[in-house]
Amino acid sequence: TAARDAIQVIDSDAEVSGTLKKSVRRLLVDQREFSSTFFSAVESEIDSAVDDLFRSDRDERRAKEKAGAPPAAALSLVDYDQMEENMLLDKFAARIRNAADEHFRPLTQRLASALGVPGLTDRENPFHPIRFCKALGEAVEKLDFKGDQRLVVVKAFDGALGQPLTELYKELNRSLDTPACDRV
Repeated sequence: TAARDAIQVIDSDAEVSGTLKKSVRRLLVDQREFSSTFFSAVESEIDSAVDDLFRSDRDERRAKEKAGAPPAAALSLVDYDQMEENMLLDKFAARIRNAADEHFRPLTQRLASALGVPGLTDRENPFHPIRFCKALGEAVEKLDFKGDQRLVVVKAFDGALGQPLTELYKELNRSLDTPACDRV
């Protein structure tokens, strides 16, 4: 699983303190709390993305973004650690997205058709890797990892989330590639 892979990454990192290694093992080995927190955050992220798709001002917001106006949420103040984590999660999501391109692109097209949302972009896809990466950040935060420790834990999942998400995209494509979905 992704959690076991993350533990191995942290265990093999000579620069990580013994205390952090012990904390990560304790929290991730008993995966119930982590899994519950992570999947709750994933559900919230996907729900929010779906809500955004069907907001009445979606076309207006997209036009502003194309014109170069930053979305209002992009103008918030964050500390350096939060900015560093956001950049890490964006890079992380981009790597996953690029690696899963052959499955993610058709998924976006199938979702656009099934949901009746013309012009659905990859980033608007509720299953975009950024949603899962943000959920990972939220789960790590709720488990009380702070600062550098938090970044180490998030980085440890870099290689571990790609394969499960690619499998998810394959399965969603199979589910949406049915005659019933073609009639929607």
